Amino acid sequence: MKNSLKIILLVLSVVLIALLISGCAPKEQPPAVTKPFAPTNLVAEALSATEVRLTWQDNSNNEDGFKIERKKEGEDWTQIATVEANVTTFTDTGLNSNTKYYYRVKAYNSAGDSDYSNEAEVTTLVNWSVYDWTNTVEPPTGWIDGNLNYPMANFCTLQDGILKMDTTSNAAATPSFRFNFDSASCQPGSFKMTIVFKAKGEVGITNVTRAWTLDIQTTLYRGGFEIQPTQVRILNGTGTLVSTTGVTGADWHVYWFTIEYNLDGLYARLYVDGNPTPILEGNINAAPSTIPDPQFMRLGDTSTSTSNLYIGYIDWILWTFDGAFVPGQVQIPEGFSLNP
Repeated sequence: MKNSLKIILLVLSVVLIALLISGCAPKEQPPAVTKPFAPTNLVAEALSATEVRLTWQDNSNNEDGFKIERKKEGEDWTQIATVEANVTTFTDTGLNSNTKYYYRVKAYNSAGDSDYSNEAEVTTLVNWSVYDWTNTVEPPTGWIDGNLNYPMANFCTLQDGILKMDTTSNAAATPSFRFNFDSASCQPGSFKMTIVFKAKGEVGITNVTRAWTLDIQTTLYRGGFEIQPTQVRILNGTGTLVSTTGVTGADWHVYWFTIEYNLDGLYARLYVDGNPTPILEGNINAAPSTIPDPQFMRLGDTSTSTSNLYIGYIDWILWTFDGAFVPGQVQIPEGFSLNP
C-alpha cells in the first residue's frame, strides 16, 4: 500500500514538474509584418472622354489594399481612391475630355506602404458629338432649324440613312440647321472646334451650284467653307478666301474642318478623307454684317438666288469643341471612318 502511494506521488510530481517547465518555456512569436512589395506593370487606358481604366500586377500576399494616386501636368500627386487586397483594376470617372492624366499605385499594410509602381500616363478621348441620320430628317441633336420660315423637313428627304436637301422646288428657300454657341465656349483666344461630315453634291442640274455651306459667325468674324459640285472653298465672309478644284464635290468625301481664334482672325483648315495635310487653309478676318446674338454655326443653304440652288447629301456628322485637331491626331467614335 505504501509502495502504491509512493508511486502515485512520484507520478504527480513528474506531471507537476512538466507543467511548470512548459509554463516557463518561451512562447513562439508570430513573424513580424513586413511592407508589401510594390505593384508593377501599371497600365492606363482611356475608355471615353471621362473615364480611364487602370490595371496593375500584384506582387505581394500580405497587402491590406492599394492606394491610387493621380495628377495632371504641373500638378501635385493626389490620392483618389483605395481598393482592397488582391484587386488589380480600377476605373477613374468624372474626368475632363482630351486631357492628359498621370497615375501611380502602391500597396499598403500595417507595416507601411510599398514603393510606388511605375507611372502611367493617358489622355482621355475627345468629347465628340455624333449624329447619324437613320429615320428622321430632323437636325442633329443640339442643333435647330436655321430658318423657321423654311424648315428642313420641307426640303429634305431621307433614304438609307442619307439626308438629301434640295431647294430646286423654291429658289427663295434657305433651309439649314444651326448650332448656337454659348458665350463661354466662343471666346477670342480660346475658341477651337473641329467638325467632320461625310457629304457630296450633285452635278448636271441647271442652276444647282452648291451642295453644303458651313457658315460660322462670331461677334468678330464670319467665314466657313463650301462644297460645290466641281470645287470646294474656304469662305471669308461670304466671299472666297481660297479654293481648289482638286476635290470634286459631286463625289462622296469626308470633310474635316477646323477653326480656331488667333491674333488676326479665325484660322481655318480643310482636310479631306483623313489626309493629315490640309487641302485648303487660311485666315478668316471678315466681320459679320451684323453681330450675331447668339454666335452660331449653320450648315445648309444661305442663298436666295435662283442661280445658286442647292442639292446636297449628307450621311453623318461629328463635332467637338475640345480643339482644332488634325485627322489621325485623335480617335473618332467607333462606327465612323475617314474613308468615303
